[in-house]
Amino acid sequence: MVLRNENRIEIMKAIKVAFKQVYGTQKDYESANILITAQQLSERFPCFSKEWIRKNGYLLPRERVKKWEDETCTDIWGYRWNEIQKEIHEGRYRNLKRSIL
Repeated sequence: MVLRNENRIEIMKAIKVAFKQVYGTQKDYESANILITAQQLSERFPCFSKEWIRKNGYLLPRERVKKWEDETCTDIWGYRWNEIQKEIHEGRYRNLKRSIL
């Protein structure tokens, strides 16, 4: 099947509109302040073990949380998902010494 250039352009426009409806703009997605617990962080990024987070969590972007949506959660720190993901992508944590990791 061969697509003509006009059809390809129309398909790309439809995909862009769909992505904007679902995710918003890239700036909106990056600025959304999604907080996750230390357990969730260690599950999503195994390089950050729970022990490492307990000792060195201050190195990560985090903020104190008074009340979580989940009433059973007792963590006092919430880690900013988007900022950590962005910093890992930029390679910020590559040069940490082995003793810290």
